[in-house]
Amino acid sequence: MSQATAEQSADTPAAEAPAHFSASHRELTDALNLAALAAPPRPPVPTMGGIVIHAQGRGVTLSAYDYEVGVSVTVPADAGATGRSVLDYGELTETLAAAVAGESKAAAAGTVVTVDSDHRLRSAP
Repeated sequence: MSQATAEQSADTPAAEAPAHFSASHRELTDALNLAALAAPPRPPVPTMGGIVIHAQGRGVTLSAYDYEVGVSVTVPADAGATGRSVLDYGELTETLAAAVAGESKAAAAGTVVTVDSDHRLRSAP
């Protein structure tokens, strides 16, 4: 390994693990709706339509930004381990809605959803 390559790899931070967490469907949906204020429906750059999810300890933070507005919302969650992922806002909202399809609003509010390291969504009453 050359000296330049060794220096470059020393300056490069290690990749963070993907987000893995469980949270209340209602709190996650409310946080996602707030983060949507900064996630344009038709972003000029595809990554601008993403929601950054940072799971750590007993909470998960959803963040979004465009070139004018930035929003971060933290909700209680069981993160297990620290991780960070960027998920498409539209796909995430559709998936959350599908997780509670056919349930009453009261039942949906009490549902706990889990996002695992493969970004699969699971729900449990």
